[in-house]
Amino acid sequence: MVTLSAMQRPISAAASARSLCGALVAAACCALCQPHVASAEPASHFGLGALPAGATVTDDHLLRVDLAAAKALARRRSPILRGARAGIDGVKARLSEARSAWFPTIEASGFATVIPARIASTDGSSYLEDYDWTDLRPLATGQISLVQTLFTFGKLDALAAMARQGIQVAEATSRVVEAELDFQIERAYFGLVMASGVDELARKGREQLTKERSRLEALRDDGDETFDAAELIKLRVVEVEFEEKLRAALRARDLAQDALRVALDLDLPWRIAAADEELPEPAFAPLPVAAYETLAVANQPRELARRRGLLVRMEQVRLERNRLLPDLVLTARFAYTYAPGTAQADDSLADNPNNPTQSGAGLALRWRIDLFRQLERIEQTEYDMRREQAEIQVEQQKMRADVRNAVREMLDLGELSALHDAAQRAVRAQMTSAIDLADKGLGTRAAATTAFESYLRRRLAHAENLYRYQVAVGALSRAIGVDVRTMPAPIKAEAAPDVVARPERP
Repeated sequence: MVTLSAMQRPISAAASARSLCGALVAAACCALCQPHVASAEPASHFGLGALPAGATVTDDHLLRVDLAAAKALARRRSPILRGARAGIDGVKARLSEARSAWFPTIEASGFATVIPARIASTDGSSYLEDYDWTDLRPLATGQISLVQTLFTFGKLDALAAMARQGIQVAEATSRVVEAELDFQIERAYFGLVMASGVDELARKGREQLTKERSRLEALRDDGDETFDAAELIKLRVVEVEFEEKLRAALRARDLAQDALRVALDLDLPWRIAAADEELPEPAFAPLPVAAYETLAVANQPRELARRRGLLVRMEQVRLERNRLLPDLVLTARFAYTYAPGTAQADDSLADNPNNPTQSGAGLALRWRIDLFRQLERIEQTEYDMRREQAEIQVEQQKMRADVRNAVREMLDLGELSALHDAAQRAVRAQMTSAIDLADKGLGTRAAATTAFESYLRRRLAHAENLYRYQVAVGALSRAIGVDVRTMPAPIKAEAAPDVVARPERP
């Protein structure tokens, strides 16, 4: 029985990016966003081999990739995926082993010793008196036997079928690893994209906060009556919060870097940069939830592996039942005895079946009967098969629930993206107006600082929401076994009803 091995723990590429601190991953990526001069050396000089389209490498060990190139490199270099593919080769070897049972089995044996010569005119009945122990002669025997299986009543066929289904299980397991690897790469990649997208915002934020603090400190030092200590205290709190988020962003960016290095089998001093500069907005129309569930049942690698595993168990039941029956084999033997001190007879097997110097061939039944043990094995295997059938039904229900939850999350984040964008535009207009009024002396600097802080938060929240949306899309793709970004738009006439439809929002 081929079983699914436990999946390795997923790489936590951007675990902290689900929070606002993770969204600030961008604030620490200035170095990644600087231009680099491509190396004139071939990529093989760096041990990467031929690079796929969308990937470039520089002399200072910077690898710049887009999402497709990162996935292509991971499929070629990831040790986790290589291990999963090795499992396929192992099951194929077991299939070859099952088929090899149809080839003949050859067994050779030999024996050599010395025996005394028999004294003439004696009948050899007396072992001591009828033999001359001073005249020792050689004795050698040899035998080669061949057993060719002719018919096994389905036993070898069941073994071969188990191995073929086992290959399907191993291939589905490899796809599980590949889907998980793709998801981890997407999560880390979009973390780097988010970092590069808000880097300029972080720089401007520092400049504005530093400028405002210097202005307030100058008013304080000059003893100006317009100085408000509460404004300086509030500004320092904002600076501390901003730096905390920035440090968290540095850690999140480093986690994304480490995740990509592990996936691509790279080590320091390699650095990885995302080719995209901005997180993409939601750009495809989702299918009905029922359609995603149907796709998951048909394509999800774990589901395919479970179903193939059940077929393996069914073949095992057939094998255990067929073991109650004998095997029909063709046997052949060639034997020869060399004994100069003993007279040799040339009798045929018909005249003397025990003559060791003769050879022959014939049909035979090979039957091992262990009835009670075999019946118990059949019963145990049937129990296991029924248990796996029930587990498949349970896991399928869980899978459907996971798909529904993934669709809900993707839809929510997609809808929130438009709201975040509208809020960001409104706050940006408010910030521009507040700063302009403060510069003209018609408004307070505190109001301008507050508006700028609000804009920073809205901008970061929008970037985080886009990041979470892309991660949710990747999670849904992993859940159904198909990349939802490349699927065609839904056809309403053929679409199944949305089983998790939510009430209309105001």
